[in-house]
Amino acid sequence: DHKNAYYNLGISYGKLDLHEEAVDAFKQAIGLDADDKDAHYNLGISYAKLDLHQEAVDAFKQTIRIASDYANVYYLLGFSYSNLDLQQKAVDSYQQAIRINPDDENAYYNLGISYGKLELYKEAIDAFKQVVRIDPDNVSAYYNLGQMHRKLGLPDKASEYYQQVIRIKPDEGNVHFALGNIYLELGRRRKSLDAFNQAIRFDPDNPRAHFSLGYLYNSLGLHTEAIAAYKQAVRVNPDFFKAHFNLAISYGELNLDKEAVDAYKQALRLDPDNVKAHYNLGIEYIIMNDKEGALEHYNILTRLDNKKADELADLINEL
Repeated sequence: DHKNAYYNLGISYGKLDLHEEAVDAFKQAIGLDADDKDAHYNLGISYAKLDLHQEAVDAFKQTIRIASDYANVYYLLGFSYSNLDLQQKAVDSYQQAIRINPDDENAYYNLGISYGKLELYKEAIDAFKQVVRIDPDNVSAYYNLGQMHRKLGLPDKASEYYQQVIRIKPDEGNVHFALGNIYLELGRRRKSLDAFNQAIRFDPDNPRAHFSLGYLYNSLGLHTEAIAAYKQAVRVNPDFFKAHFNLAISYGELNLDKEAVDAYKQALRLDPDNVKAHYNLGIEYIIMNDKEGALEHYNILTRLDNKKADELADLINEL
């Protein structure tokens, strides 16, 4: 009949990723039978594929009106609520999906994500633990368990979950990076160094990993190594202010003042009103006996921070 023809046409359009055409077809099917739960359901999916999540919510609600025991529709309803940043409604929908199907791994996972966005980290942990109960090798769930424990200020426990990710998938660069930050926080600098190097090995274009490695080298007094790491960070991301700024500091530690000046200038290109960069650049000019250069940054500081301007003026007057 015509209704089934429109419905099957919508399914075919969906398989071809022609979601606007699918929407039109499913609407035609619904026009012929307003209680066709499958047409409403697939209409909601097509809307969600088009990022029209309010329309998807409306379609999924129609599905529930007709068939209230359909677990997956509650999951998809939660997904659309989450995309609308209605996290509590998403939580309620995921919980309903789980009541119908207690082993719905995707519902538990997204429940954890929504709890995290609501800053309900303990509840998120409970949800992600259910995911790994169902699927003991779910890398994303272990990663999020690590993230939630970090949010709760439990770095040791977080590191255990990150290590579970690495056990299952050793080449996850972002997890090595997260683990490096945990070790740095715990003062385990050797382990942190190893983790950052592993992060860069698996993801050589992660500017934050290069930056963190530079920061760690700098804290160990290894300024040459720090410079190399910061240079890699700005190679990957030329607009990384902190990397340019810290690169300048490391150059200064090695009395490479011209290079430090150039790095501070790059930092100020990105943040022209940064007080610390202007002050430090003024200091570099003083070290180089360039009074005119130092005065230029003194004049800028009088507009930004009078206290720092006065401090720099005292040093300039000693030239």
